[in-house]
Order: sequence, then structure tokens, then C-alpha cells
Amino acid sequence: MDNFFDSILERSFEWYETQETIPEGLSFHGEESDLPLLDEIDTLILMHRDVHFSGSFTAMLEYYRNESAKGIQDEVEIERIRFLESIQKGLKRDLAPLLITGRDAERVAQAKKMYQELSRLAENDNPEGQLAAATLSERSEEELVDELLPIMRGNEKLLLSLATSDFLLDPLFPGYGTGPRIAIVLLGALCYEPAIPILFARIGQTDFRTESAIVHALHLMGEPVKKICLKKLVAKPISQDNERAAIVLAYFLPDQKIEAQAKSLLSEVDDAIFRDYLKTLINV
Repeated sequence: MDNFFDSILERSFEWYETQETIPEGLSFHGEESDLPLLDEIDTLILMHRDVHFSGSFTAMLEYYRNESAKGIQDEVEIERIRFLESIQKGLKRDLAPLLITGRDAERVAQAKKMYQELSRLAENDNPEGQLAAATLSERSEEELVDELLPIMRGNEKLLLSLATSDFLLDPLFPGYGTGPRIAIVLLGALCYEPAIPILFARIGQTDFRTESAIVHALHLMGEPVKKICLKKLVAKPISQDNERAAIVLAYFLPDQKIEAQAKSLLSEVDDAIFRDYLKTLINV
């Protein structure tokens, strides 16, 4: 499993069906809607329908009626799903080949293939299979972390590819984008020090919730992280690493050493953005 997530991301996949010609007379507006039919949200709905709900509007609608469901996307509204379903019934043809093209088609194909790969792996009763099953699960992140914690102890390397997967960070892919966060939280709880530079480099490269999980995980690793970040805070020339270090060190406050270092740097640094980060480390 060390390279399982890497390997499935690198495998070839078939393209989505060739785009069909949009039928003449197809309105860009619904009869009772002032929203355009062929907009980005409609394409998003169809992509999620095809990947997560086997192409079924009925299954997608049932899922979205549960407001606490793990994979609900905030920008998707139930009424819009119903509207697209009605348009498709009127046309008597699938809307997806009309709207999903190019890079979006690639993502749909890759996400479907990854579902197949993870589903096969999840059949195995071993740490690899249990991690795959957790990625596919509809259960909460907190519940999955609690269950996986004893399983992953001693198997931390299995978490690294998942924690840094940009594909599995995408809500279109298995886990609705939660898989990396689960792995990140586990790495922090297990204090897996080889993950420190890997997670540190991800700060500023992900969404807010994932970045929060990264910083929290680094904080859980304690003193080794603080020492590394204090060195990076004073490194020159000033780079994004200095800012990343300041972000992590803020979680260790109050701390006299961190505050003193920030005050000293503030008097000699001209970079306006980094100065703002330093100010957050000073107890004023």
C-alpha cells in the first residue's frame, strides 16, 4: 500500500464518451427558472451524479435530502437537481455527454476508476483495505479517525500518499475530499515525525479545512515541530516557508521563546506580509 494511491493516480483511464451535439431548440433557461441551464453548477451536478450516484438523479436527490450527509456540496441545490432531471426526461437522453467535456470528462473518468480500485482494495481485511474502506465510508471523519488510530499505529507510511493526494482532496473523488484530512489527523495523533516536512510543505496549498487539519497535526507533534519552525522562521532569504513557520508557531503560543524571536525579527524584516505574520506571534 506504500505506493497504492500513487499508482492508481498514475494509471491510464478511458475518456468519457465523446461530446454529443446539443439539440436544436434546447433552452438555456428553465420554464420556471431564471437560472441558465448550461452553467458551471449544472455541469458540477452532472459530474457528481455520474461519479457518486451511478448516474442516477433519484439516488442523488435522496442523498441530498439528508442535510448531514458527508458528500453534500454547498453550491448544489435540490431544486436544481430536480430541474435537470426534468430536462433530461423531456429530452429522453442523458445530459451528461452534452455538458461534460475536456478536463471535466477526464476527472469523471479518473474518479470512477479510483472508486473501482479502492472498492477492490477495501475487500481486504488488512490495514490497506481498512484505509481504503474508510476513504469510501459515509461515516464522519471523527469516527473514522478513532477507528483507524490503533490500526495505523506502526503503519504510518500508508497514510502519506493519502494525506498528500490532490485527487482525493477533490470532492468529486472517493471520500468527497475528506480522505486526506483523515490521514493528516492520524499522522498528527500518531506523532509520525517523517511526515513533518511533507505536511509543512502543504501549508498554503490546500483548502481551509485541510490546512487547519495540517497545522493542528503539526502542533500535536510538539517539540520537534517547534524546533524546525523556529529555524525556518529566521531563515533567509524570506520565502513562503517563513510564513508557514509563523502559521504553525502561532499554535504554540503563549511561548516566550517564540515571542522573543518574532520581536527580534520584526525589527530587521522589511517584507510587509511576513511582518504581519510576525505580529501575530507577539503578545501585545
